[in-house]
Amino acid sequence: MTGRSWSLYWASRATTVFVLAWAAGLLVVLTTGLTVLELAFIGGKVPRYVPLWEAVPVTVAAVGAGALAPRMRSWETGGRPALHARAGVAAVTALVLPGLLPWLAHVVVLPSQTRWWDIVWNVVTLASVALVATAMGGRVVGPLVALGCYVATMVLQHWRPDLAHWVPLSGSPGNLEPHIVPAVLASGVAVATWSYTLGCSRWAARTWRNDTG
Repeated sequence: MTGRSWSLYWASRATTVFVLAWAAGLLVVLTTGLTVLELAFIGGKVPRYVPLWEAVPVTVAAVGAGALAPRMRSWETGGRPALHARAGVAAVTALVLPGLLPWLAHVVVLPSQTRWWDIVWNVVTLASVALVATAMGGRVVGPLVALGCYVATMVLQHWRPDLAHWVPLSGSPGNLEPHIVPAVLASGVAVATWSYTLGCSRWAARTWRNDTG
């Protein structure tokens, strides 16, 4: 895998969009500090607090999955091992970079006792959802599915924290521990799916105009 082949690989995706989204996300989490939003629409229920150092990385992860999907899948056919290896590297990148944002916020701006470790694994889990959904449904569907799962989980954590306790995402009262094993399993599935499909399944490719490969 030469440097030129890697350059062509990244150029065939909206990699710049991902990089810019990540840089913007980093800027936001470092400048907003301890900003926490409050989700509360049912009286008498404990609000679901939404740290920006969680919401922003999740959004970056969703955008990243869509950006790293191939623009023209028909150019990447033939089952060449190098293509699958590059797709695997792209998937790992889409998992690791958003997951670094809560840690960077912790290192630079957050007080030492502020929760962040469990948030890293929330981001990894939702980034995995974004990758699988993008590979199977396309660059628009995938990010929407991931963000929809995030919002739905927060609503459930606010509305029924007893049920949300079984969801492998922290955030509800009594469920603030990191869900490392589910996140690792989800990331493994995501990398395998992305590598096998090259970031775009045949079904997803058929939904894209001018690219029916």
